[in-house]
Amino acid sequence: MARIRPRNRLAIEIPIAAMADVAFLLIVFFIITTSFQRPGRLPVELPAEKQAESDQPPSNIPTVRVGTRGLFLNGASTEIWQLAPDLAVLLADKTRPQDRLVLLSADGPVEMERIVEVMDVIRACDAAVAYLKSEDE
Repeated sequence: MARIRPRNRLAIEIPIAAMADVAFLLIVFFIITTSFQRPGRLPVELPAEKQAESDQPPSNIPTVRVGTRGLFLNGASTEIWQLAPDLAVLLADKTRPQDRLVLLSADGPVEMERIVEVMDVIRACDAAVAYLKSEDE
């Protein structure tokens, strides 16, 4: 009678020590490469005290309002791609840098990315954001 031999089964082992070494090296790598500094802030020119006393801006300063219903330049609805040419027309006769100001106001629930996008368009027109105001104030 033939004898049935049991098969030699290989024991599968997971190298725990090697995995612990790799995990430790990953932790060290992420600690070394992580920056613990706060991100930089956007430079915004705040008005001087004399300018802040009046609630109404001068009528010759272009006003851009970013709201949940859209983007408005001097009260007229516009799009982000149309804002740069419109501002260029309004600021064409202003040659001094202190005259090339734009008033920017935003509704409360508007996303910050949208406001930064509008600020980038204003700066691309060689203008400065004179006053950043929220409609909630």
